Amino acid sequence: MTAKIIDQGLAKSLDEPGAQTAISTPGAFAGTPEFASPEQFAGVPVDIRSDLYSLGATLWEMLTGKTPFRGTPGEVMHQHQHAPLQLEELEGVPQPVTILLEVLLEKNPGRRFQNPDEVLKTIPTITGAIATRRRITRQSLQNMPATASRVGTRKPRPDRHRRRSP
Repeated sequence: MTAKIIDQGLAKSLDEPGAQTAISTPGAFAGTPEFASPEQFAGVPVDIRSDLYSLGATLWEMLTGKTPFRGTPGEVMHQHQHAPLQLEELEGVPQPVTILLEVLLEKNPGRRFQNPDEVLKTIPTITGAIATRRRITRQSLQNMPATASRVGTRKPRPDRHRRRSP
C-alpha cells in the first residue's frame, strides 16, 4: 500500500500574491468536511488538537475505506459535532487501535490528545497490546506518564560478537 497526500487546495505558496492573508474568515469554514474537527464548524479558534482529530478521521478511512461520517456537507458537519462514532464499522480492527481512534476523534478537544507527542508516546503501548492480544482502556492510554515512551530514545545494544581490539 502506498499513501499519497492529496487535496492541497487550501495550501498557499508564500510567494503567491495575498499569501499573508488568512485562508478563511472568522465564522466561515474552508476545508474538507469529512476530515474537519467539530470546533472548525463551530467557528471557535482551533489549534493542534484539531489536526489530531483530522489525523483520526484519516486513519479511520485508511482502516475502513470510509470516512467516519458521511452525507451532505451539512449532514457531515452536524455529525462531527453531535453524532456518536459508529464503532461497529471498525470490526476486525484491533481493540487498541479502536481506542486510539476514540481518543483522536473525541468531539471535545480537551478530552483528545493535547499534542502529537502524546500520540507518539502511546504507540509502543498500542503495538505491544496488539502483539500480545491485550485490551487497553482509554484511561490507560491517555494517562500514560511522559516517561512511558521510549520512542526515539533507545540506546544501541552493544554488539557482543564484535571482536575487541587488543
